[in-house]
Parts: sequence; structure tokens; C-alpha cells
Amino acid sequence: MLIPALVLVAGFGISSGLTPILRAMTFRVGRTQASHLPEPIPTTGGVAIYLATCLLLPFLPVSISHGLIIGASLLALVGLADDLLAFGPIYKLVLQTAVVAAAVWQGLSLTCFNEPLLDGLLTAVWLVWMCNAYNVLDMMDGLAAGAGLISSLAFGCLGFILGIPDVAAISLALAGGLGGFLLHNIHPARIYMGDTGSLFCGFVLGALAVEIWKEMSVARGILSPIIILGLPIFEATFLSIVRRSKGLPIMQASRDHVAQRLVQLGHSVQSSVRRIWCVGIFLGVFGIAVAVLPLAIGWLLFIITLVFAVWVGRRLSTVEMAIDEGDT
Repeated sequence: MLIPALVLVAGFGISSGLTPILRAMTFRVGRTQASHLPEPIPTTGGVAIYLATCLLLPFLPVSISHGLIIGASLLALVGLADDLLAFGPIYKLVLQTAVVAAAVWQGLSLTCFNEPLLDGLLTAVWLVWMCNAYNVLDMMDGLAAGAGLISSLAFGCLGFILGIPDVAAISLALAGGLGGFLLHNIHPARIYMGDTGSLFCGFVLGALAVEIWKEMSVARGILSPIIILGLPIFEATFLSIVRRSKGLPIMQASRDHVAQRLVQLGHSVQSSVRRIWCVGIFLGVFGIAVAVLPLAIGWLLFIITLVFAVWVGRRLSTVEMAIDEGDT
């Protein structure tokens, strides 16, 4: 247990130390974003998360998929370029798809159908979806970082339980990076992770799910990671349905996210984020339980989660929101 603890602590230390340095550097070169706020806030925190995670990997006694490393690094680069240059949504999606295709080509792929083309296509769709799902979750102080921290810790536990040291090591390194960054991102945030962090984290979490799927039976392999990643999946699905129902383009930026609806209901920013974190903790526990308990109980937990998601979605969809241009 010593090495996992060291990975977590080291990732936390690197990220918590680098984040304020990056914040100061961003102000110095005049590249602050999030200018719609009263005081511009840097969006370069994702660089600290990336470095805290990846700097540890060469020192760990595990074999990391080339596809995961290549995809994560290139998507962090795409995100950084977007943070600095502000790409359009279609252009950003094309770049994401190209990077994910390269990662799949390098071996990061499911083996559900034992048909390389079909498995690769399914993997690519999943990874692109997760990149964007995590990206849309990153819209309130501490929300995405906390959700990612919870999911990565849950994946770390699964890695130990299932005997997948690669998954455990990467998960804990990512958890440490997110935890150190979260110190500076909780409300009131002093820095954001930006697309650098959201695309990187979304891809890594999606890739960890792929690695877990390959080590479990089909049913458990699908149910467990999907429950653990329930927060970004719900956010993206909810926004897609609501925007479609209002005749809005799915990729249009607007202020109609789950956390913003909780604020509209009268909760503070801190309270809204903490409520969502609590749901994430339950999802993490449920996801781990699905992996270790009898499959019938796993299906029951999944059905409970699905019913709860539908109930929450219906309740939140009735909240009147001023749909204006804002965060995606």
C-alpha cells in the first residue's frame, strides 16, 4: 500500500505546487480567459493536472498503453491551444476525433465484438463522448475537479480489487493531480482547469473505463464504469435532451447546466457543488459494488441509479432558466 499512497501524495504535491505558479505566469503573459466574470481568471490549471499525472508514470512499475499516453498528451495539447486561441466547437471536435483515432490505432480499444473495426469505432465514440461530457461538466468552481477526483479514486479501488495495477496507478496519479488543483479551484476559484484539463481528464477517465471493461465480464464491465462516470454522463445527456427539446443546437453555449439549475432553485454555489459531489460519491460506491457483488444486485443498483437519474432530470428540466450564451 506504500507505493499507491506515495503516488497519490506525490501527484497532490506536484499539482498543488504548480497551480499557483501557472496562475502567476498566466497573469504575467496576459493570457487570462474567463473574461465574462467580474475578474478574469486563468484557465491554465489543466497543465498542472497533466504534469502531476504524467510526470509520475515513468517511475511506476506498470506498463501503460501507448494509446492512452499519446491520446492524453495530444488532447491536453489540443485543449491548451483552445484555451489560448478559442477554437470553434466543430474544429475542436474534429481535432478530438483525430487524436482519439490515433489512440485507438495505438491499441487503446475495447474487445467486445472481437472485430477490430467495430471495437475501434465503439471505443472512439465513447472516448470522444467522455471528453465532451467532462468538458461540459466543468462550468462551476470545483465541480469538475471534485467529480473527477471521486471517479478516479473509485477507478483506483477497482484497479486494486480486480488486480489491474496499470489502472490503479494511473487513477491515483490523476486523483492526486486533481486533488492538488482543487485546492485552488474551490469557490471562489482562483484558476480553472480549462479545456487543457477537461479534455485530458475526460479522455483518461474514459480510457480507464476501457481498460476495466476488458478485464471484466461484459455486463459488469459496462455497468460499473458507467455508474462511476455517472456525473459527466448525466450532465451531457441532460443538456443534449433539454437543448434539443428547446430547438437549440446541442453544442451551443448556454447557461442551463445542472449546477446552474440548482443555484436557480436557491442553493449557493458551494452547496450546489457539494450536493453533486455527494451524488458522485454514492455513484462511486455503487460502481465498485457492481464489480464485487452478485450480478443480480449489480443490475438492481444500476436500475436504481437510472431511475434516480430520470427523476432528477425531469425535476431539473422544469426549472425556468434564462438561456443565454455562456459556458458550454
